[in-house]
Amino acid sequence: IHYAPVDTVEEVPDMIRRLQADSGFAQGIARAGQERMAQLDLHEVTHFCYSMLKGYAALQKFKPKRDPRGWEVNCEDDLTRHYDRGNYIK
Repeated sequence: IHYAPVDTVEEVPDMIRRLQADSGFAQGIARAGQERMAQLDLHEVTHFCYSMLKGYAALQKFKPKRDPRGWEVNCEDDLTRHYDRGNYIK
């Protein structure tokens, strides 16, 4: 099993407590998750991320608005200038 199984949102707090109390259980899930991700190719990871974001978007109860402090990133140069903060991305 590569995830912490819960059936309802009400079960999440108990699962968090179990993960915190049982490091063997938590580490087992983490290892299984790492092994599962290592089996996926780029297309499968991209599809998983796309599906997850689409699922979350369907649950939104508000219309997203662009933050006026944000900027559009179009190329690697933009990433370096705006996110590197002097660390010199390589």
